[in-house]
Amino acid sequence: MLVMPFGVFKAQGRIMKSTKAWRDEALAAGSLVEHEEGSGKIVIFISHTWWDRSFTDATNDPNNPYDKGAPDWQTGENKNLKWRVICAGVQRLLEQEGLKEEEVSLWVDWQSIYQDDEAEKLKGVTSLCLLYTSDAADEGLGVDLGGRRII
Repeated sequence: MLVMPFGVFKAQGRIMKSTKAWRDEALAAGSLVEHEEGSGKIVIFISHTWWDRSFTDATNDPNNPYDKGAPDWQTGENKNLKWRVICAGVQRLLEQEGLKEEEVSLWVDWQSIYQDDEAEKLKGVTSLCLLYTSDAADEGLGVDLGGRRII
């Protein structure tokens, strides 16, 4: 599972699209990392509706009518508004829960799930569905989440 340390997410100034070129650079720089279960690091999952539903770029498949959109506004006065909302919300959560920024990473779909490889994208979406149903079941039944918390 690819995640980004919260401090890096804040510094990058926007939600990035997980394309091969960006992913390779981010992985090499250590700004996108594979989460290690049992590391003690906290992952916050950001699940949201996409705002810029008609956005396309050179990495989109013109033959796939579903391969379009972006989670955040890409232009105009609201550009990167969702990124700002996420940063403010996570910062408030850190303060509320007494968490240290360096212990927290974010999983954000557009940059954590491959967007330019359909097979990998499907794996990412499927694993997210499994996580949601697993955690929802754990929460509803009062089962130990194995160190995970739903806040």
